[in-house]
Amino acid sequence: GHYDAQNRSFYIHPDQQAFAWAGSRLVVGNDGGIFSTTDNGTNWNNHNTSLATIQVYHGSVHPTRPDHALIGAQDNSCSYWRGTNSFFQELTGGDGTDSSYSKQNPDTKWIYSDQQLAIYRTTDGGTNRTDATSGLPTSGAPFVGRILISPFNENVALAGHTNLYRCNNLFNGDPASWALNGPTTLPAASTVSALAFGPTDTTGNTYAFGTGNGELRMTSDGGATWRDVFNASDLPNRYVNNLVFHPTDANVL
Repeated sequence: GHYDAQNRSFYIHPDQQAFAWAGSRLVVGNDGGIFSTTDNGTNWNNHNTSLATIQVYHGSVHPTRPDHALIGAQDNSCSYWRGTNSFFQELTGGDGTDSSYSKQNPDTKWIYSDQQLAIYRTTDGGTNRTDATSGLPTSGAPFVGRILISPFNENVALAGHTNLYRCNNLFNGDPASWALNGPTTLPAASTVSALAFGPTDTTGNTYAFGTGNGELRMTSDGGATWRDVFNASDLPNRYVNNLVFHPTDANVL
């Protein structure tokens, strides 16, 4: 639920999914959890204090503070968690999706996103944000898009659209701008669903991505050439949720 500071009360979360009567009390289930009213909707009671009702799409853990994280939740925004359940700083509205920290400046520099790959960057720890979508196609993005900052250079990032896009001026550009970086042979129906940088290549030019229809591609030269590592006899035609490189061997994924 959302708090109305002026009226000092909670109002009901949108997207109603279920209703039930308990005597004269109407109980409602929605994308924010469980609420009820005893006065025909004039006032609402929030029953979610001790309930886990939020679907998290993706999250990012601070690289040096294990009690700090960015969380993207279905219809409950991106939030910044700082160690206790009483501190969730809401960063966006709508559906929060993927996020990524700068490894060099994680306390102040991150990117996070809403649905359809609406990417924002912050350089002051979430106090302010700027749009970071210049160069990305304005339509066709997956509802839950993937984004990832290079661990070796905070100004280099990847974004998953219907193909792979790369940004080389994420925090030092005005605006941050993206350009197509993926292979021309990617099937037209693909959407990028997973991203990973190779941890042994400190140039940041080794990375891989997977797609919603099971395609896998890898580059070791920053996207100039791509290797197709998908083989229908080895892998099923399934949605790729995540990719991880071996920490010391870039040939193992």
